Amino acid sequence: MGTAKDLVDRQHDMLRRRDLVGIADLYIASGYFSVGGARVRPKELPAVMQGYLAAFPDADNEVTDWIETPTGIAVQQVVTATHTGTWMTPLGELAPTGKSLRWQAVEVVRVRDERIASWCSYFDQLSVPLGLSMSVSITAAPDRTG
Repeated sequence: MGTAKDLVDRQHDMLRRRDLVGIADLYIASGYFSVGGARVRPKELPAVMQGYLAAFPDADNEVTDWIETPTGIAVQQVVTATHTGTWMTPLGELAPTGKSLRWQAVEVVRVRDERIASWCSYFDQLSVPLGLSMSVSITAAPDRTG
């Protein structure tokens, strides 16, 4: 294992222990964390993660595979969580549903100077709202070919 895998393991371990204060220290000053179109700076990350853990207090992940290079890592994982707290979303508050969820995600993490430069999380963004039985409306883009 190299630096990237060590950093990913450290962040995952901190999340499991709910030790969010030191997470920002894993990142370079200009680093960022990105998920679902939102991009946050390291110093904002503990508050963002605390909001997520308030909605899904039993959230956990299992790394199922990874590919590492000297400058980064791609991590495949399965995330499980139960929605037992209020979830603050960009669309407003979502009251607890009590529903258990399971989804796959891929994290692409770049490292520089033995710290995280970027952490981008990718997952099927419809899997979580649909798993919570939220109503989802999809509108087709206008036809601009003619």
